[in-house]
Amino acid sequence: MILQIDDTADEIYFPDPHYGDEDGCFAIGGDLSIDRLLLAYSNGIFPWYSFRDQPEILWFCPMKRFVIFPDEIHISHSMRTLMRKNRYSVGINEDFDGVIRGCSKTNGRYWEDGAWLGENIIVEDLGFLTPSVKKLLKDSGFPGMKVIQFAFDSREDSDYLPHNYPQHCVVYTGTHDNDTVMGWMKTAPKDCVRFAKDYLNLTKEEGYNWGMMRAAWSSVADMAIVPMQDLLGLDSKARINIPSTTGGNWQWRATPEQIDNKLAKKLHKCMQMYARLREEPEEASDKSDAKETADASTSKTAGCEKKAAK
Repeated sequence: MILQIDDTADEIYFPDPHYGDEDGCFAIGGDLSIDRLLLAYSNGIFPWYSFRDQPEILWFCPMKRFVIFPDEIHISHSMRTLMRKNRYSVGINEDFDGVIRGCSKTNGRYWEDGAWLGENIIVEDLGFLTPSVKKLLKDSGFPGMKVIQFAFDSREDSDYLPHNYPQHCVVYTGTHDNDTVMGWMKTAPKDCVRFAKDYLNLTKEEGYNWGMMRAAWSSVADMAIVPMQDLLGLDSKARINIPSTTGGNWQWRATPEQIDNKLAKKLHKCMQMYARLREEPEEASDKSDAKETADASTSKTAGCEKKAAK
């Protein structure tokens, strides 16, 4: 049995794992906040999230597991002899490439057809990055994240300012953990808002949300992602999540009447302007129809040529 986690509950909780199926899956829903993960890991519970096939988080607690208690380990005489000879070594990060390649292979789990590590990975490299983390990101080959709202914390030449972006990155106006653009304009420090207005040439006439989205779309980033709340120009009431808080998160939903043809046409125009329209591959049936038409035309032409020759 897989139970739904109530996101509106005042306290973070998990259902009884003993209700789970034979693979240990027992709950669905919730979030990946620090508090929830701490509660999960301290109780032997682990999350699994597949953004392609499963919109909500699955939680596993396998009942059959191998646990080592260091104070109960018995080391044999032969092992002690080997240890005294120092014929072994302990190392870390010695086969990063091998780990990456292994994780990119199909994992064979019944709920997932592909591997968990593939070309769609985006590295959340936000906050203070040490040289070793920067090297890890470079070695992985995965794109990092750029959040425009983070660019205006100071007058320093921030890596989040669009003119500093590398092409191989993914830019966001804000993530699910950020306020909406319109909310940020009201709640951020005045000097940060002033800097954003000057740098991005934000105006009420264009709409502050459209100006910040314009910055994302016009950047060199390979991919630009904007939340639906920013497309709709909504304020802080539509914020999706406030980190390290419980209750009231992940509740906002867009309604059908909010997404109309006028918005679709405006968005399509922007995508055309900044060359971000998806290139759809030709359908196989279209190619087949075209080939049949060409074959028929060739056949008719050949017939006419034979009659003319006679």
